[in-house]
Amino acid sequence: ELSGTGPVRRAGLGLSRGRPEGEAKLLLDSLWEDWFVSSSSQVLVYMATEGPAKLKHGKTKAHDYDARTDTAPSVDRWVAYVKKEYGDSDEATLKKAYAQIIVKEYAERYGEKIGGWWFDHAAFGDMDLLRGVCREANPECVLTFNRGTLPSLSNENPGYEDYVCGHPNPCRLVPPSDAANLPMVEAAEGSRGGFVYADDADGVPQPEPVSPLHADVRDVVRGRRRRLDGGTGRGVDVARPGRGRRVDLEHAAGRRGERAAGGCR
Repeated sequence: ELSGTGPVRRAGLGLSRGRPEGEAKLLLDSLWEDWFVSSSSQVLVYMATEGPAKLKHGKTKAHDYDARTDTAPSVDRWVAYVKKEYGDSDEATLKKAYAQIIVKEYAERYGEKIGGWWFDHAAFGDMDLLRGVCREANPECVLTFNRGTLPSLSNENPGYEDYVCGHPNPCRLVPPSDAANLPMVEAAEGSRGGFVYADDADGVPQPEPVSPLHADVRDVVRGRRRRLDGGTGRGVDVARPGRGRRVDLEHAAGRRGERAAGGCR
């Protein structure tokens, strides 16, 4: 979330639940931003590409959805703003506005401070626009687009992404110890510091589906231990004693021009 009076604020998207508001919030944002801009740190930014319009999950999943009135003010404000600015609010226009208003403000404000982007729900965004906005602000930034493949272990968007990012199958679909997650466990074991870069998968055959494993405590613990020993966590990258936990952005960007046009499979 951004402080100031940029497009995101004007679109009525400046408030989040559980955070300070008014002067206290602006002070908190200002202190954080001053530190970040003056530091030598770079960040990799995660974005839910469905945007404020909730193109993937729908308005019923918005934080302010009211079942009694079947309304979500945050969604309604965004759609109305897009309609005003673009003259339309169909799905294509909402995707365009997400890239040109929200992502662009982050990208331009922080420039080279953002070393990489992870666009989740990318099937609900305009990948060409997103790539263009990010690369215009920082030509060296690395990108990945996840369009729903679980687990995500191969470059499914050749020419668009520089590394592979994703998470195991959600627990609501299969238990953590299910064999559906085994390829990601094995990828973590063979990864470089817990990260799987696009070029690392070149020539590596994707494993065939196997029968589900019985989900019990031993399988869960065993799978978690294998992921941690491989340098990565389940869904969220975690620190291990004595290991750095930073994605090699220079490596990912440097390999961009070396990969075959077909990407890695």
